[in-house]
Amino acid sequence: GLGQMAGAYDEIVAARDFGFVPYYATLLADAHLHVVDLDGASRVIDEALAIAEAGQGFFVPEVHRLRGDLALARGQRATALADYRKARSMASSQGARSLALRAATSEARLLVESGEHHDALRVLDSLLSDWNEGFQTRDVLTAETLRGRLR
Repeated sequence: GLGQMAGAYDEIVAARDFGFVPYYATLLADAHLHVVDLDGASRVIDEALAIAEAGQGFFVPEVHRLRGDLALARGQRATALADYRKARSMASSQGARSLALRAATSEARLLVESGEHHDALRVLDSLLSDWNEGFQTRDVLTAETLRGRLR
């Protein structure tokens, strides 16, 4: 369970295997969010971002996306939107298209909840319009489903 994940994550950090911290942090932070342990999620996200800012690791856009989820869970919609946009921009600049799509989908969901359907569709179209592979992946299917509801 969550305790085992946290223990394994702590071992990775203690071993100073920082290259993988952002990836494992996303798994652990997501688990904390699912059980509504916002403080636990915040601790993991903050630690992963501090390590990433020191120039270590990959998967950092996903850490920012999850920070947006955390902000949303705390009712901080503007912060969540900024985090989703940062995640999407960062992923796009790294050529991490799936991570960009995942961030765009989170951003679009928030825009839909705010009544901004046209903007949500624009965000999804900007990435899906030139998508040419991986049509059966969870991220693409989720984004396409949302886009289909907005059309």
